[in-house]
Amino acid sequence: MAIPRKLLEWRETRRRGSIMRPSTFKKIVQKAKRAGYKDPYAVAGKAYWTTLRAKAKRAGVIKNPVFYYIGVGPRGRKEIFATSRTPTRAKYGHVFKFVVGPFPTIEDAQKHKRKL
Repeated sequence: MAIPRKLLEWRETRRRGSIMRPSTFKKIVQKAKRAGYKDPYAVAGKAYWTTLRAKAKRAGVIKNPVFYYIGVGPRGRKEIFATSRTPTRAKYGHVFKFVVGPFPTIEDAQKHKRKL
């Protein structure tokens, strides 16, 4: 997965250890070694980048991407809605019979809605 430039720039402005303390990184490496992973540093690196993304989201540096979906109601009524998560039957099943998408822009969703 590519790392966004904004995230890398924000990372450069942080103090050393503010994302993850070196001692925490070492503990993760040790636990990964005990668990038998082939590359324990890769496990700790993954944890570091996951923590970095979470902290950047809280700081407002990066945002969840928003996609547009078309929901078709029980009587055939079509409605465009936006969400950053994949719509599931558990969340939208009581409102829509089925959902079409994702579409990156609302214009794309509107074009497809006309074809349905």
